[in-house]
Amino acid sequence: MSLLANLFNSYEIESKHLENLKVLKENIVNETDLEKKIENYNLLFNYIEHIENRSKLNNYIIKNSKKDRYGYSTDLGFFVNKDIVKKLYDDYKKGYKKTVLIYNSLIQFENELDSIPKHEIVINKSSDDFKRSLEKMKNVIFSKIGKSFDKSRLFKFVVIDVETTGLSANRNKIVEISAIKFIDFEPVESFSTLVNPRVSISEEVTLINSINNDMVKNSPLIFEVIEDFDDFVNGFDIVGYNTIFDLKFLYVNGSKILEQKGIKIYDVCELAAKVLEKDDKRDLNSVCEKYNIYRKNSHRSLSDCYATKLVFEKIIDDIIEK
Repeated sequence: MSLLANLFNSYEIESKHLENLKVLKENIVNETDLEKKIENYNLLFNYIEHIENRSKLNNYIIKNSKKDRYGYSTDLGFFVNKDIVKKLYDDYKKGYKKTVLIYNSLIQFENELDSIPKHEIVINKSSDDFKRSLEKMKNVIFSKIGKSFDKSRLFKFVVIDVETTGLSANRNKIVEISAIKFIDFEPVESFSTLVNPRVSISEEVTLINSINNDMVKNSPLIFEVIEDFDDFVNGFDIVGYNTIFDLKFLYVNGSKILEQKGIKIYDVCELAAKVLEKDDKRDLNSVCEKYNIYRKNSHRSLSDCYATKLVFEKIIDDIIEK
């Protein structure tokens, strides 16, 4: 009888369960592909649900853990209560819901962006190749949005964005230029092209925007497309994220969009300060995450244009409702 009891209390099954749970948990943590991560979450949940005696496994984990006055250090992590298996399940359910939210948002974002009609870029090789001095650029006054703002006043606007080789409009070059037109907040047409900067793109820049030298070597030069870009945005109010950065690069490369009469210019980054908490990050990705907006290609100019519009509308609503 004692021999059978020893066999029964050997905890071999619980030890195997613990090892399997560790592997399933690590698979979730280490997986970067969201679709596969969701599959791994489901494998973990399915495994836990099919453990016949969870309380016995729980006792085994506690017996083999390090306890202090705050909780238990186990092979699965640190837990403050004794119901470790249930807590693991519940915690990963929260992570699962967040991952599904991100995945669905990402798919929706990409589908919406891909569905916008694309403008056929007109390349003018006879355009003059010149660069203006930034000192001659006029002062830009951004339009404000307050609680009594009427969204219908923004009937048509265009969101602009450029990717560059660096932060200085005088010294650095444009490598991508994009814009999306919106009428009544619905996208109607997109403009986007890579640009050959005629200088080497550093590895540091490529790490930020994923644009490398091979991608741009056969692309048009900025002076060959800037006139078509100006024609595209002409007559529309201008929206951007840290808009002055884009306007400076466009100005020195010959854009005349600031010469338009009667248009308003909005900086979404500036407007975000009205609704964010004091310590909140102000970069576009962080503000997108605040509003559960997720995408694959951050720091690609067309993706940034569409993300800026989505954030812009959310911020306007928050300002009005605040």
